Amino acid sequence: MDLKLAVEALLFASQEPMSVGDMSIPLNEDKEAVSKALRSLIKDYSSRETALRIAKIGIRYKMEVKEEYVDIAEPVSMPEFPKEAQELLSMVITSDGLLKGEVTRRFGERAEKIVSDLKKSKIIVSEKYRNTEVFRIGKNFYKYFKVSKEQVSDMVSSEKVEKPDE
Repeated sequence: MDLKLAVEALLFASQEPMSVGDMSIPLNEDKEAVSKALRSLIKDYSSRETALRIAKIGIRYKMEVKEEYVDIAEPVSMPEFPKEAQELLSMVITSDGLLKGEVTRRFGERAEKIVSDLKKSKIIVSEKYRNTEVFRIGKNFYKYFKVSKEQVSDMVSSEKVEKPDE
């Protein structure tokens, strides 16, 4: 197995940035060998004409689309939702409008980033409500998850029926 190609496969398949240590485990290789293969791969990507690059994020690496090609790839790409974004989405879905204060209480200072990412992709939208905001499901939520408003409504109402009394 060509280690450089194996590193490339990991970076391509991973949704989260990976450290050299993260990569060395599934490859069953020592960190130094993985690091050397990664450096070679980065050099390859920077020297050839491609729409992809390997970005360094702290001590982790991620394969991503180069900035000049993002607008082309974005309409067909699937946004990635970290666990906290998924949790926020479930809160929005199960509420009849989620108040900003509830989000801030649950997620603290991370709330703004989570909300911003979901709003940017139009998965959720916000409306002014008194002196705050209320979050609701956005139009892209239905497209992304391939569900209708009726299906979401049915799921939410059946969830409320099945909940045991507290």
